[in-house]
Amino acid sequence: MNKDKDLESIKSKILKLHALAESGNTHEAMNARAMLEKWLLQYGLSLDEILEEKNEPRWYEFKARSSWEKKLLFQCYFMVKNVGKVSYRGRSVIISFELTPYEFAEMTNFYEWHRKQLGKELKEMQKNFVDAYVYKHNITSTVGSEREPESLTPEELNRLKNVLLLVRTVEDTHYQKLLEQ
Repeated sequence: MNKDKDLESIKSKILKLHALAESGNTHEAMNARAMLEKWLLQYGLSLDEILEEKNEPRWYEFKARSSWEKKLLFQCYFMVKNVGKVSYRGRSVIISFELTPYEFAEMTNFYEWHRKQLGKELKEMQKNFVDAYVYKHNITSTVGSEREPESLTPEELNRLKNVLLLVRTVEDTHYQKLLEQ
């Protein structure tokens, strides 16, 4: 990486820290403020100068590997820019938007947080949906069904409620045996 890109990366991180320092979470804001001051001192930069530069738009790249990441990335763009139309450049997994450095910092934080959260929730939903599918189509054995039911924890009860809600979304189809015995 060249020196200009290194400096831009540092400035971008400083803008992210500045955004965090302005956030409502007091503990997070205090930590961000301390880190921000440390970085400004370490790199001999001024927050005022960086904030003045923040109005000059440039093209910034984002990675979106799946269709849901792309959808989320565009929604984050709409939210950060507060617009209804998008201007972008795209190729396979790299999508570029014209943003100010401050918008880039805000969008990067916003997108990364939601990407991780949505990914986590999709994994959980997929697990629940498989259980809902199995339940809906009665794909189970009767062996061991005479056992006494076990008590469920509140977390297990909540998951069971979520699975039962998903059962309604599973298509009501029936398997036909090819050969009857």
